[in-house]
Amino acid sequence: MIITNNIPAIPAQSLDIRTREWLRISAALNGVNTYILDLIRESIYDPNFDFENMDGCTAVADYWINKFAPPCVVHDRMWETGAGGYKSDYIFFRFNLMMRMNKFQAYRRFIGVQIAWHTVYKWKHLANGNVRKLTALEEHVYVIFKSNPKLYKNGIN
Repeated sequence: MIITNNIPAIPAQSLDIRTREWLRISAALNGVNTYILDLIRESIYDPNFDFENMDGCTAVADYWINKFAPPCVVHDRMWETGAGGYKSDYIFFRFNLMMRMNKFQAYRRFIGVQIAWHTVYKWKHLANGNVRKLTALEEHVYVIFKSNPKLYKNGIN
């Protein structure tokens, strides 16, 4: 443990995984729109979302240190809690661009999740009664991304 100015640092292993990942993400996304950060925090701390056991974009989160890449956290939470569909997939697409994923790869993932939603997951959630509308915050982030097509188009500053 490192001590700075006679104030002991909090060892990372003493923090729960949600707090550790929130600190890592918020530090990496310094300067990002507050609503977007709030959506990430809402996703991490949602009691209806199994954050610790999420699969992390199913395919790969190849541009992040671990499976908790911000676009994956937000998208997995929306899908697992029944709020999948175009709007959640568009948020995922724009999040990927924000994280500096190249446009081709971001579009490929967007098309992939759209196909997966409409062919499998939508019907699975309907059959299980696991359907919800976007939260006000999710809807607001969608509107921010949709009404500002150039916002974070080339990644965060």
